[in-house]
Amino acid sequence: MKKNFWVLLYQGQWAVKREGSQTPSGVYRSLQEAIESAKALARTSGVELRLGQEVDRRARNRAPEERGATFREKRSPMAAS
Repeated sequence: MKKNFWVLLYQGQWAVKREGSQTPSGVYRSLQEAIESAKALARTSGVELRLGQEVDRRARNRAPEERGATFREKRSPMAAS
């Protein structure tokens, strides 16, 4: 069975690790760089990219426009009244 790649928080930076591996395939300063690298590795290896809990938690705490939300997902100023 092929092992997927994961993007995880690692020593204060973002790492790309293969399932079951102790050492990361790469460590990056930005989450975006780590995701792009993991996508490329997963694509060439024919496996999936998985995101760790830290990535999910970080995405949920960002504003809709930072998440790449569509217009409908953004809060309307009228909704707050």
